[in-house]
Amino acid sequence: MTSSISRLRHHLAAFDAWVPTADRRNDGWQSDYPGFGELVDAAAAAMRALASDPAGLAAATAADLGLIARVWSLSEEAESMPYEIRQLDAAERAALGPLIVRLYEIGDHDTRWQIASIAGHIPTLGPTFLRRAVEDPDAYVRQRAWNAWADCDRVGAATAAVELAARESDTEVARAMRAARDAGRCV
Repeated sequence: MTSSISRLRHHLAAFDAWVPTADRRNDGWQSDYPGFGELVDAAAAAMRALASDPAGLAAATAADLGLIARVWSLSEEAESMPYEIRQLDAAERAALGPLIVRLYEIGDHDTRWQIASIAGHIPTLGPTFLRRAVEDPDAYVRQRAWNAWADCDRVGAATAAVELAARESDTEVARAMRAARDAGRCV
């Protein structure tokens, strides 16, 4: 694949070699890895490279994308990958849209909840993507998606919650609406 994927593969192999020596007693132990910053940088660089090359993204295998999704998962306690995305300008974030959708589709719940939490910051995703994420099979992914949607579009999130509640009589939706209202995120 691309040199950025090769670089990421190299950093993940080094991480894997370090894991047997790691003290795993605390949540977020992965960020104790001495090369953690470089690992996150390599994943962010791979994302930017794929986002800037539609043909490269189309050719990217599930295994290649799985490397990036793995870093999302490994860095979930620190939320390093959402931080990286927030540092990009609007055009760069918009270009990530198709890649983010593919990562969401192949990622575990730690990857998906982080993606849901920043979808409102990616102009090409926003409420359209969040409508999908609020119906994720994982409850925490749904919660983060509702919170993100309420942050970027209060009226749209409230309207969607009412529509979903009417369609499914979903008590979780009612709880999410109350939580968003109580947190001052919803009208």
